Formats: sequence, structure tokens, C-alpha cells
Amino acid sequence: MDLPGKEKIMGEIYNELTKNQGLTSYNTTNIAELNKANFDIVYNAMQSPLKSFINGKNKIISKSYKNNAKTALSQYNGIINQKGKFDFTNLGDVKKIVECIDNDNKTFDKRYHGGIGINLISNYIVKNANTFGQIITGNTSTQDAYQFVDDLRALFKGKNYQPRSLPSKVCKYFAEFNNQVNIFYVDDRVVRNVLPMYLEHLCGVKITKNYVNNSSYCDLCNLLDLIHNTCPSIDKSMMDKIMWYVYKK
Repeated sequence: MDLPGKEKIMGEIYNELTKNQGLTSYNTTNIAELNKANFDIVYNAMQSPLKSFINGKNKIISKSYKNNAKTALSQYNGIINQKGKFDFTNLGDVKKIVECIDNDNKTFDKRYHGGIGINLISNYIVKNANTFGQIITGNTSTQDAYQFVDDLRALFKGKNYQPRSLPSKVCKYFAEFNNQVNIFYVDDRVVRNVLPMYLEHLCGVKITKNYVNNSSYCDLCNLLDLIHNTCPSIDKSMMDKIMWYVYKK
């Protein structure tokens, strides 16, 4: 299930990092600077549980913010070790990794939607195996990579279930498994919520959350690229983590 009060959790993490671990923020805002030092602080904090309120009853639990595709990466490397390479025409192997990404990231396609998204995405990747292989190894244009995510989203047209997060994370993590950390961004609610603040502060661009929430993945990433251009020394995965984990509403 989606954790109630996610913004409160993010705020607590932000406070924890800024107060106790030296995370720096922009002078005029409470959003984190996008730099390598902050990424290291966030990444190190992710390796240890942080106590967070997760519901209205103020029950405190210990939640670990580790690598969000740890099981998927282990399974991916296991297939390569066993077979010598990963074959994107093998539906069983592709589906196994997509299912792991869904589970690792708690996008809950399998739990709440019977794996509809896992099946649609896996079949599309297999049917476009060569293209997908080129994209996640960095051998196509960035816009072609972005468009592939929109193509995955289009598979759900006309359905009651319209996921944004899972298609982007499937592409992002397959790319990262191939050491490509500068191709994709995560498209999820937290990133969309914080994006207007970063855009206005760093780029002088004013947009509404409604515009962001109704944007295509290509349009969203073009906006995120504006931010990334202000901090080219860090890769997109670093930027993702800072924006996501230190978000404060």
C-alpha cells in the first residue's frame, strides 16, 4: 500500500539529514543543493534505517531506504552469470526482473493489479528487444530513451490503471544495471511535487503541479534536464536521490 503521510516522512528525513549530518540547502529555500557531497550524505543515510512516522496514530517504525532495486540487480546478475548474457527476447527472464523492480520499489502492480503492468511492460520489451537493448546501454539519443517510457505508458491507454512510476523505474534500473546512470529519471509523485520548487529556484521557470502531473514523460524529463544542466557534475541518478529523499513539503 501507499504509505500515508509520505510527505511527512520526507520532511523528517530532510530534517534528520540537515540537522545531524550536514546536508546543505539553498539559502532561500528548504530544498537541498544538488551536489556530490549531498548525494553522499543521502546515500549513506539510505544504508541505515531512519525512524519515521507513517500514519495518523504516530506509530514509529524503522524503515530502511536502501538501493531500490537490490533484488532485481541480484537476479539480473544471476541470469548473466548463468547464461553469459541477458537476453531481452526471453520473456521469462525479462518478466522476472520487471517483477523484482515492482516489488523492490513497492509500486505494487502485482499485489493490487494482478501483474497487469508487469505483463504489458515485459511483453513490450521482448517485442522491442533490440531497441530496448540499445537504449539501456546508452546507444540511442536521450529523447528516444524518454520516448520509450512514454510508449510503455501508452500501453495502459483506456485502462482504469494508469501507472507512471513503474514504466520509468523499469527503464531506469535496467539502464543502471548496465552502468548507465545518466539516461533516465524516476517519474513519481514525490519528484513531481518538488519539481516546481527546483525549477523556479534554479531556472526561473514557473510551472504548476497540475501541469507536471499531466505531462508526458518526455516533457517531464525535459524539465528535469533544465535542472540537471545547473549541476552537470552529478549524474541523473544522484539528482534523483537527492530530490526524492530530502523532499520537504
